[in-house]
Amino acid sequence: MAVARDEVDGDESGRRFLPYLRAVVLESLRLWPTTPMILRQTTAPVQWAQGRMPAKCGVLIYSPYFHRDERHVQGAHDFSPGRWLSGEQDDWPLVPFSDGPVVCPGKQLVLLLTSAALASLVHGHDFGVEDGQALDPARPLPGTLDNFSVRLRVVSRTSAHDTAPPA
Repeated sequence: MAVARDEVDGDESGRRFLPYLRAVVLESLRLWPTTPMILRQTTAPVQWAQGRMPAKCGVLIYSPYFHRDERHVQGAHDFSPGRWLSGEQDDWPLVPFSDGPVVCPGKQLVLLLTSAALASLVHGHDFGVEDGQALDPARPLPGTLDNFSVRLRVVSRTSAHDTAPPA
């Protein structure tokens, strides 16, 4: 939160360039994708050790599995927005945005709007979890998160310059 607030307080871009908050959004989507399962169809036969899968066979892709693939993602179960700032995740496909020739055309707009919305929230408010799934910083983050049961306590932040009468 301190890093996010420092970025917002020092922002001179009119909330158009917020790399840390953008990284927070990307990292949140990596950990808990909005589209956890994707249906695809094979375009050609696929040979597996156990047998052959025919073309036009339905396949279910569970995105949290590859988003948290410990063989390819260091600290796969940790919340680490810095991985998006260092370029370490640049070539990693992320649901819902995907990558390559089928990359989401709205990706940059979504990241612009969500990071600007987060800037507005963290600038003027403090948050706490009142109810719902508890996250323990000493344990790996859960593979799924019940966002429907989480209730946040939101408290307006006030400081001397916010409450002082105009000069």
